[in-house]
Amino acid sequence: SCGYSRKKSIYSFYNTMLMEHPCAAAHSEIIKMKELRFILSLLLFILCPSIIEAQVFKTQSGYAEFKAEASLNNYKGVSNQLAGEVNIKTRSVYFKIPIKSLDTGIGKRNRDMYNLMQVNKYPYAEFKGNIVSDFNPASQASRKVTVSGNFTLRGIQKPLKVAGVMDRDGSKLNIEASWNIYITQYNIEPPRFLINKVKDRHLIYIKASLQQQ
Repeated sequence: SCGYSRKKSIYSFYNTMLMEHPCAAAHSEIIKMKELRFILSLLLFILCPSIIEAQVFKTQSGYAEFKAEASLNNYKGVSNQLAGEVNIKTRSVYFKIPIKSLDTGIGKRNRDMYNLMQVNKYPYAEFKGNIVSDFNPASQASRKVTVSGNFTLRGIQKPLKVAGVMDRDGSKLNIEASWNIYITQYNIEPPRFLINKVKDRHLIYIKASLQQQ
């Protein structure tokens, strides 16, 4: 029993000296700080996963434009109601635009276009696809990207591959792209305004700044 009491006293004395030693106190503080950082990181991951993996960017006010060539004079239609979503983690891309938001600058021409497009039945033009080119999602630099998917117009879906430009600006993702479509492929007869016959090929252009979600 005397041996046990002696060992216990020595152990207590050693612990007291260890805790009173300045190096030991500093070491203990470092351990506490590491534990605190770990706990905070764990809580952040559990409670705020969107902060850790905020990879989705959206817009409701992108710019879209089409240009039509005709036998007498060309014209274009514009809209600021392009809606879109890009997920740079899954590489998915989706854009749509209300056809009735397109304005050619002439009321009658707009109405004729809406009737031709059957907007009551097919209110949107849509693109859904994926980024198929190599790119670094974390990069802030401007880079060329290729997107492949399907473009739907007047209820008809066609495969489409588009080359564009993408760049990160803090919490924004800026995109810009253009491509040609032939409206007869979507069962749209090129309209004629008096003697002004519209050509089959139309140029589509979009530009948008998407906000990180």
